[in-house]
Amino acid sequence: MDQSGQRALANIATYGLHILNVMEEDELPPFSYSIGIEKSLGLPELIVVGLGADVAQPVINECYRQMKQGAAIAPGARVADLLGGDFECVIGEVDPRHYEEYMGWALWLHKGPHFRAWQIIFPSTAGVFPWEPQASDGFRSWQPLLNA
Repeated sequence: MDQSGQRALANIATYGLHILNVMEEDELPPFSYSIGIEKSLGLPELIVVGLGADVAQPVINECYRQMKQGAAIAPGARVADLLGGDFECVIGEVDPRHYEEYMGWALWLHKGPHFRAWQIIFPSTAGVFPWEPQASDGFRSWQPLLNA
């Protein structure tokens, strides 16, 4: 196992998760996701698409903290205190067909697609979610929904 894999396993052992950040490339948005939550808490991994690592990593860590404390976090739930301000995020399921494109390290850790994942979906600065009619095409493409 290489150093990156060893560091990931050490973080999971110490913190209960490891977060991977993938930078924006060409027209594709950045994304960040966890590995280890399924093993440490028995709850799904988390992914955020469309936020840079400097914002996405604290969002995942705070959601994990709330999950660890027993908050009722599940698909469809609105979760406060992830972004700051009065913004709430919504939890969505991730279809396993997206695992290969978005969650390669999770496939490695779980030795295949034998895990669950939830997407943390954030609103625009106007409080609009990507599925709402008033969401711009740019916002929708920057934060694709991974539930289908």
